[in-house]
Amino acid sequence: MPFAHQLLAKVGPNAGVVGLVPCARGGTLIEQWIKNPSNPNATFYQNFIERIKASDKEGGVVRALFWFQGESDAAMSDTAKRYKDNLKNFFTDIRNDIKPRFLSIIVVKIAIYDIFMQHDTHDLSAVRAAEDAVSKELPDVITIDALKLPVNFTTNEGLNLDHGHFNTTTEIVLGKWLADTYLSHYGHLL
Repeated sequence: MPFAHQLLAKVGPNAGVVGLVPCARGGTLIEQWIKNPSNPNATFYQNFIERIKASDKEGGVVRALFWFQGESDAAMSDTAKRYKDNLKNFFTDIRNDIKPRFLSIIVVKIAIYDIFMQHDTHDLSAVRAAEDAVSKELPDVITIDALKLPVNFTTNEGLNLDHGHFNTTTEIVLGKWLADTYLSHYGHLL
């Protein structure tokens, strides 16, 4: 909601109706999101596409994807190493499946690994590097860095009591930042 409120505050009535299509699933790996026609149990991707198409039926147009995922992948070295290819394939498949529309993508580079997962590494740097690489290899993919959010990982300021998720104040800052980033790069599309 902070994204929608910020967008409307900056653009005004010219923004029209701002709708959000939430698809988040906590604690997931990128491999649970990629398109896999041979695995009928891989439903996150299919649900994602179905939600986009449902918004189309009501006259909506999905204009951007905000991707903030990878903490679980950063907790394990094997998934962290495969993250770049998986993320690139995921974005490419989405764009191919919702053609012919333009889809801008804003990736929030992760700041922490998933502390709730059984992990063999804290390969945050590999996932962050993958996010940067995908933004350079695919058109209209922009990254913003969650490390620039008002969070102090030493004192846990900006985090929930579980120390693994951002608190409401930080999420509000992120929502506004996503709106400002969208407007600065893609505002001409409104």
